Amino acid sequence: NRSPTAILEALASTVRNDVNQPIYSTIDDPFLYSTTDRVKKAHLAAYESGRKTAEHMLALYPDYFTQIWDDPLPDAWKKDSEYIYAEPCEDALNERITKRKVVEAIDMYRTIISNGEPLSQESQEKLLELLVVFNCKDPVEETDIGSYINAPDYRAFSPFPPCTWQKANAAEEVFDALPEKTASAYCQMIRGMSANYHKEGVLSMYNAMKANKMPVDVETYNAILKVASLDTETIDDVKLFVETILKDMAANNVKPNEKTFISAMVNLRRLSRWSGAKKFVLALFSEMKACGIEPGLSTYVQILHIFYYFKDRSSKTPELLEQVLDDLKGKEFECKTENDVQFFRSVMGMIAAHFPDSKLALRLHELLQYGKNRDLLSNRQAQYGYYSDLFTVIIPLEHIDVVMDLYKEVVPYIFFPNSETFKLILESIEMHEGHQYVSQLYTDLQWTSMFKDFDFLSRFTQTLAERKHEAKTQNELCMIASSLMDQWTRKQHLHDALPVNGVVIGNLIKTHLNNDDLKTAWSLF
Repeated sequence: NRSPTAILEALASTVRNDVNQPIYSTIDDPFLYSTTDRVKKAHLAAYESGRKTAEHMLALYPDYFTQIWDDPLPDAWKKDSEYIYAEPCEDALNERITKRKVVEAIDMYRTIISNGEPLSQESQEKLLELLVVFNCKDPVEETDIGSYINAPDYRAFSPFPPCTWQKANAAEEVFDALPEKTASAYCQMIRGMSANYHKEGVLSMYNAMKANKMPVDVETYNAILKVASLDTETIDDVKLFVETILKDMAANNVKPNEKTFISAMVNLRRLSRWSGAKKFVLALFSEMKACGIEPGLSTYVQILHIFYYFKDRSSKTPELLEQVLDDLKGKEFECKTENDVQFFRSVMGMIAAHFPDSKLALRLHELLQYGKNRDLLSNRQAQYGYYSDLFTVIIPLEHIDVVMDLYKEVVPYIFFPNSETFKLILESIEMHEGHQYVSQLYTDLQWTSMFKDFDFLSRFTQTLAERKHEAKTQNELCMIASSLMDQWTRKQHLHDALPVNGVVIGNLIKTHLNNDDLKTAWSLF
């Protein structure tokens, strides 16, 4: 068996993939190229809004589009189409469950119950599953582009995440009315309460299952472990809770998986400032290895967050991080859990905060470039933060050739540095006499408004005028100086003119004098 795209993937593997390219939808229109993070967000948001508008028009007027395609529109596009079953009945309830219309399904359920009509156990459990997954609210549709643009929700890792489960809600109403309270129904309730940080309800349901000797599956045990640190006073309480659940799993012959140990480690991450958290997380890691479970990125990111807590600025050593990078070297990863996408962004932040070591940063970046690991830089905030920290670490410590190799790899379409990062690059150029790279910077800076900042413009022209270079490089610098002066001359009476003053013009004059071009220098004077 092979996937529908297997042949395309095979063909794609034969060509070099240069990811530093404009977004494919704008490739034929340079005016729409997205460079800075702000412009990229605006263009992607506009693209997403247009797609939603088109879907809305198709849903409102499906009959107008029948002549375009021979086949009828897919049901998924007919989001606002009428229901087949309008009257209260079990089929009407199942229809709303299938369409994920949570609020309408609740109303239909209550109408059926009030009419005294029977509902099957299966339909009621399907409704219960819908309610606990979406917390009794209509789901908010999220697309791939929306997920990339918007910041992720990190409430799960805060020390005290708020409980978002409302007591006596529709899910509890359906559960209480079930003809038979099966193990499946209990497990669904536990998962829903855990996802909304309702520890009291989770424990109540779990104790009821134990009292009735009902089987608990591994995903439900994982959900129970997630709430271990909520409403606890000491790390010893958390350890006791986690150990008790793991012993229950062993007693019931339920084999743990990676998510089991990640769920336990998340609690220690919430309490990473407490003494004992580091020792216990290493004990969990040893138990995980003893169970024959291969740790993934999610496991490592939880351990590293505990050892390198970002608010703890005390002296730290990088030995643990070096061991992790050794273990991961030459491996390609897929996104298996929601925490996998945090690894590269989080670890680069740790390097920048605790031990700015360019060799470590480049080792991590080498791992990112291996295979398809780059896909794990999930959203634009993570992508921007990763590269921002990477440049901040390596620019002062590495030769300008190394810095510019990385620069050419990601600028301007993947990442565009801010003005402070550009100033660091200019300092590195002066230190290592790498003025041959200035023309590359100038080309990319034309996409931005950074030259309208006087401090940046004066710093840039200072690099142009620093000293005399060999003929080719000096000619390039003079062309840049002339280009800047032409821009100012054309717009000097407009509001968006370059902020040129005597300091900037003095630097431009020096640049031309370094090229023995007295005529142009005198003209500027």
